[in-house]
Amino acid sequence: MKDIKEQYKQETKGSVYSGELESTSYTDEYVRWMEQKLASNTEIIGVIMPRELTAENGAKGLLIGEFYEEIEHDEGTYKVAVEWTTIKDIYKKIVAHYEA
Repeated sequence: MKDIKEQYKQETKGSVYSGELESTSYTDEYVRWMEQKLASNTEIIGVIMPRELTAENGAKGLLIGEFYEEIEHDEGTYKVAVEWTTIKDIYKKIVAHYEA
């Protein structure tokens, strides 16, 4: 995913920051542009998420038992919870994709 500030610079040739040094003081033009992007809802700008799923950041409690796969057996079809390690592996793959 392209950095949102770089996207702004490429689209508008404008400055993100109001001073010479990068700070938290954004230009009014950048703020308006960002508000328009959010309002248009035509593209995903980004979301802050942890790099890893852990019990400490609450992800394990949130996701355990939420995903199932169906297993067919001679006696019928059973729903089996997806293992925590599999959920973490899938998430790592997603993070790696969007960090690239």
